[in-house]
Amino acid sequence: AASVAGRAAASAPAPPRNYEGDGWEYPRYDLATLNRNEKAYFDYMCDLMTFFHKPDEPYPPTKVFTREELLLLTPKVVRDWMAMKTFGKLDYGPGDKSLGARYHTLGYMKKAVSWFMPNKRPGWCDGRGNPTKSDAVNKIIADVKLKES
Repeated sequence: AASVAGRAAASAPAPPRNYEGDGWEYPRYDLATLNRNEKAYFDYMCDLMTFFHKPDEPYPPTKVFTREELLLLTPKVVRDWMAMKTFGKLDYGPGDKSLGARYHTLGYMKKAVSWFMPNKRPGWCDGRGNPTKSDAVNKIIADVKLKES
């Protein structure tokens, strides 16, 4: 799979400003102002959304996702994306070995996706909140950590 990071950055359209009065806006992909970690966050977010939407071409880091698109992400989507990145399949078991992402990488992926979420502070409860702060996502990270020990 080609890395989104290798693609040339185009000018991103302006993200929504102060949507619903809560101050959330999708971050701008601006190479001049983003630090190294924040640039990598865009790659992970676009990879997740490419997994979720399954477009013909992977999303570039300049793609601006709407609040509505991000609110459709669930713990299952994030967990399945991590399983594919780690095991190459959605359903893994005790005998499966990590073929890709490692424990620390999964933690970084979780942090990167959380950075974009409109409801990033609350944990996942009753279908709302930040899907990266769910039991399903934390379980796959713990499972991989256990396999690595």
